[in-house]
Amino acid sequence: GARQTAVAALNSMFTLAPGSDARASRDADALPVHEAPWTYCPGQREVLRAHEPAFQHFFRDVVLPSRSREYAHVLAGGAETAVAVSVLDFVDSGSELFVLVHATRRVAAPARLEEGRRPLTRFLDQPEAVLDAQQTAPAATASDELAFEPDWLRRGATRTAPDLSRAIGASAPAAVVAAERETWRALDALVALVKRSRSSGVYDLPPRVEALRPANAPQLGLDRAVRLSFSLDSVLGLDRAADRQRLLDSRSAAERLRGLTELADEQGIALAAALEGLG
Repeated sequence: GARQTAVAALNSMFTLAPGSDARASRDADALPVHEAPWTYCPGQREVLRAHEPAFQHFFRDVVLPSRSREYAHVLAGGAETAVAVSVLDFVDSGSELFVLVHATRRVAAPARLEEGRRPLTRFLDQPEAVLDAQQTAPAATASDELAFEPDWLRRGATRTAPDLSRAIGASAPAAVVAAERETWRALDALVALVKRSRSSGVYDLPPRVEALRPANAPQLGLDRAVRLSFSLDSVLGLDRAADRQRLLDSRSAAERLRGLTELADEQGIALAAALEGLG
């Protein structure tokens, strides 16, 4: 079909042998896998400018014609924990392609080699969810994260916080509750220091993070902690793809939150020392 032809064209552009998973392109529900030198955390949204020919081809001929407009994004270089990404909107002028993407959940994307080479594009026939040890289903991220204005390309995303006050989820184990509590302690201390460092005295956490305070989503339980553990990468400056990939590979919300708490405490100590030095 058309999608299989598009995959073959993508692979031939890079003189890579098409993988055996390309056969799954006959299934409209198969999830195409895109490898790139960056990665996402569940809940993240951004506008992509697809400027490379292969990237444009991937969206125009593989992702956008599909029913779900969804693909699995995986860090190039051997990572096997991917993130399912939905295309919410796009603008295509012919020469330029802008795509609004939303990362929703973790999925397993085992490496596939054909004649010792990795194909540029392959398909997951039945994507397997990657869950924490205590989870029974992925934390919901698609329907209640953030609202976007219709003309997002010109005006950008709104900053409205999602209303999670009525959301219900499984209760969190004691270790996760304790780790979540410590994370908020470290975040609040860091926010106070950042406010002191600014002449305006103004600094707030992003709305999608603030919405995950226990008081704002009291019944969300384990889902709340899981989502928080994937929502602090930009707040704490985890810009390296390898750092985000470690979050994706972890199977423990408590483990991720403890690591983020340690990072927030380290940043707080450094900022406090800098403020002390300024007198």
